[in-house]
Amino acid sequence: MKHLLTADNWSGYTRIASKHVDEEEVDTFIEECEQLFIIPAVGSDMFLRLVGEDLDENLSLLLEGGEYVDKAQKKHVFKGIRYALAYFVYAKMAKNDGAMISRSGFMQHNDEYAARMDDKNRVNKYNDLMNVAESYLSGSLEFLKTWDNVEVKPVRGSRVRIIGIGD
Repeated sequence: MKHLLTADNWSGYTRIASKHVDEEEVDTFIEECEQLFIIPAVGSDMFLRLVGEDLDENLSLLLEGGEYVDKAQKKHVFKGIRYALAYFVYAKMAKNDGAMISRSGFMQHNDEYAARMDDKNRVNKYNDLMNVAESYLSGSLEFLKTWDNVEVKPVRGSRVRIIGIGD
């Protein structure tokens, strides 16, 4: 199955990321985020059109973002589906924090060249990235609503929010 992004072009749609990120991990998160966030938002038919070969002007605009005029002649600017997907992937990677399963359980490698963020800062970074991703997806869906014969379904909440009082 084709995807909206690849490990090679993913970092061009998001904040700065190391060039030493594991490509297999990025590809896995791309597929996961397409299934969790993008396909439920735009529907399977639209997703398959977006990963297809024949992209018309509207499909290209939906993917990459840009400017459009709505039915009320109001101008809008938005980031496209690829930007939203890239930020969903970035957020998932930030939350995963390089952890992996092994025969001895869930683990993270530590080394002398870097330190991991504490849990509170990692969650704050994840929330920031998810807010960007959700905002970009929302802008794309608003553009999609201007199309004739396209139904945009409301997307269920993509994450649980727990608000703690104090530290």
